Amino acid sequence: MSQRDQNLGIASTTNAQDVSAVIDGVLADVDFPSVRFRDDCSWAVRGLVAVALVWAWSSKAALGTRLTQSLRLVRGLGRFCVPARISYQAFMKLLVRWTRKLSDGLMAGYRQLMQRKFREEFCTAGFVVLAGDGSKLQLARTQSNEAYYSPKAHTKKGKKQRQANRSKRRPRSKQARARQAVAKKSDSPQMALTLLYHVGIRLPWDWQLGPSNTSEREQLRAMIPNLPTNALITADCGFVGYDFWSDLLGSGRQFVIRVGGNVRLLKNLGCVRESQGIVYLWPDNAAKKKKLPPLRLRLVVVHDGRKPWYLVTSVLDEQRLSDDQVAGIYRRRLADRTLFPPLQANVWPGETS
Repeated sequence: MSQRDQNLGIASTTNAQDVSAVIDGVLADVDFPSVRFRDDCSWAVRGLVAVALVWAWSSKAALGTRLTQSLRLVRGLGRFCVPARISYQAFMKLLVRWTRKLSDGLMAGYRQLMQRKFREEFCTAGFVVLAGDGSKLQLARTQSNEAYYSPKAHTKKGKKQRQANRSKRRPRSKQARARQAVAKKSDSPQMALTLLYHVGIRLPWDWQLGPSNTSEREQLRAMIPNLPTNALITADCGFVGYDFWSDLLGSGRQFVIRVGGNVRLLKNLGCVRESQGIVYLWPDNAAKKKKLPPLRLRLVVVHDGRKPWYLVTSVLDEQRLSDDQVAGIYRRRLADRTLFPPLQANVWPGETS
């Protein structure tokens, strides 16, 4: 212990001790009841998870070197059953075999840890506020990435198209070759990522991966079963639609979503006097073809100092969620709060965007 640590009354710790504390904290609430290794397997379930976590966190460039470092560190902790020797191929085979069940248990424990460690920040106005956002990530042009993540063609090529492809030749000019290289690069596989993160704690809650032409709205729909019962989703204009909102409301969850000119909202559909700000989403396809009822929503108009924003929420009772709270929830979902001043809730002007 250094003289400075003694003077400050702080006990020095090693990196291994820090990693050990992190692993213990992450695995404290985790259970893997459906994971059972063979009797002759020298791995323990928690040992495999601990090695996989350190392997993923390692800064080493080579994957094999990462595994060697991870095994040495986890063995040094002395609380996990790890084999004395194992090849990288055997480790990956076992990890791939159990990744789905291990990750499900790890995610469940991770969410319980978030709730226990951040009790005050976990709920906002009685809701677990989760922000949804989508992005696309560039991938290496490997055969496996192209096979899974590249957009699938919806039509078969005809005879003329195949002949035209065979007749193509390498362009002779330097400019033409440069344009072809740029076009080829733009066609490289991309991964669509839709993420749900907790706006109060700013930690990920769930995510979905898919090809580049996957709808971020459909990916978020697939995450609805994993939402807390009192979840409230906040998102931008890309997460709108009658079917998506109906699924959210049918599951008992709520939302605060920004809408734009691509959403047509109706008003005054009720037989009695409507409260201020009540609007309806009732597209022609749902009303005429499917004979579905309209979605009754509440519109809140806010200003960022430059222009108005239109936020739609499924929470109709202002006593449960006020206009200022709606504005604050959407403001908190923004990635960089310093770029956006606090929003001020306005009285609904009676006009939709």
